[in-house]
Amino acid sequence: MPIHPLLNNRIKYFLENNIQKKIHFQNGNIHLYANENGLGSPSLKWYNRFTNSADLMEIKTSIAGIKKVSKQNIFISAGRFSIVDILLRSFCEREDNIIFCTPAPHEMIQLAMVNEINFHLVSLNEHQQLDMIHLEKVVDEKSKIIWLSSPNHFTGNNMLHDDIEMILNNFNGLVVVDEAYINFSKHKSFLSELNEYPNLIVCQDFNHAWGLAGLEIEMAFADPEIISVLYELPFGKMMQKPSIDILQAALLKVHDVNKNIKTIVAMRNALARELQHFSFILNIFSSDANFLLVKFTDAQHMKSFLHVNKIEVYDLSSEKFYENSLRISIGSEIELKKFMDVLEKYKENA
Repeated sequence: MPIHPLLNNRIKYFLENNIQKKIHFQNGNIHLYANENGLGSPSLKWYNRFTNSADLMEIKTSIAGIKKVSKQNIFISAGRFSIVDILLRSFCEREDNIIFCTPAPHEMIQLAMVNEINFHLVSLNEHQQLDMIHLEKVVDEKSKIIWLSSPNHFTGNNMLHDDIEMILNNFNGLVVVDEAYINFSKHKSFLSELNEYPNLIVCQDFNHAWGLAGLEIEMAFADPEIISVLYELPFGKMMQKPSIDILQAALLKVHDVNKNIKTIVAMRNALARELQHFSFILNIFSSDANFLLVKFTDAQHMKSFLHVNKIEVYDLSSEKFYENSLRISIGSEIELKKFMDVLEKYKENA
């Protein structure tokens, strides 16, 4: 499927007229064009130079090796939800629309509003799967992007592979599969299908499995034509040099990351078993992420009780099918022990 016709008209003009001057960077060259401070900085390590494309090449090479994809399939951006912002600006006109399969992060929906892009919200069905009938009804000729998360950001379960493939085969726009939690899942990533679907964009990050949420680094994997467009644009957020240094060091420790992932999954499963013993818990949703979605008899009372005991959780009660449900992250062993102690106290006071 050709990507160029899907682009925002302003972006087409930008690309066709070469508005942005491209500079090809090479490490070791003398850079006398950006008005940087040549005397350095007072920090322990000099960060007096702006980040450039050469700085990212080593990281892209490492990521390509870990993810088993080509460097030409990788786009890296800094900032939470920066990729959804870039895609909205790049591919959507005001009269177009994006479809979010919910529950989805509110920030994504807010970005559609800020960019003045129409949007549709299609809730998962009662089985926490894509509502294919509803989805088919809302798709129209102005639909440019379908955004879904697998595992879902709030329910924690994977979407059915066949359903996602059906969307990829029948939708004439971009299909974004947000895999922020895929490292905790027993299901296979859609990265292996990039070459089969030119309209597929897979998003991942370093926030959860890699423990680098403070860096807020996101990745998009897609057809090289899409990736090249994203790198041409002036509003992609370049990683900062300190983040590059930290990430590069982390990428050398894949074994440690995988070990931590196994530990978190084991802790998640153990917590799910322990929670089954409380009568005020009605359901523990199946999870492929680093959290559990739990349905209580009275989520608001539970949330308030946890808050008084200095524990904060995410309230999903306003979402369809998830009344009285709270999302509980898998924290450290000490944090989870405190959480269980508070639940025991709640049980005694009930």
